[in-house]
Amino acid sequence: MRKIIIGAMSLALVAGVALAAEPTAAPAAAPAAKAASCPKGKKAPKTTTCKGAIEAIDAAAGTLSVKNEKGEVMAFKVVADSKVTVNGKKAALADLAVGQDVQVKYCGEGESMAVKSVAVKIKKAKKEKKAEAAK
Repeated sequence: MRKIIIGAMSLALVAGVALAAEPTAAPAAAPAAKAASCPKGKKAPKTTTCKGAIEAIDAAAGTLSVKNEKGEVMAFKVVADSKVTVNGKKAALADLAVGQDVQVKYCGEGESMAVKSVAVKIKKAKKEKKAEAAK
């Protein structure tokens, strides 16, 4: 009886060592999350506005970083249905520049934050306004 117990324990020990030594397959990468957009309708979340200066832009990745009025840098993902304007005219993220004053309207928080619109208003110098008025 003792030999059977010792034999079973030895077998379990060898099997345990063998299983521990086997490399495990890496878990499959999670699929990339689809960029969210602001829901529409009666259950749409509240829209929040961030005003500040553009800190960084990556048009290829669709990202925009804004330093808000409190000095905090906020990162946004601009999606296909986000509205981008410069002086009220339709524009692309690539048309924006670091340092421009911007107003970003978004909904949600954290990872689920979705950009509704990005608006840049470029102020003209007084001389330029006078020159346009003279034309």
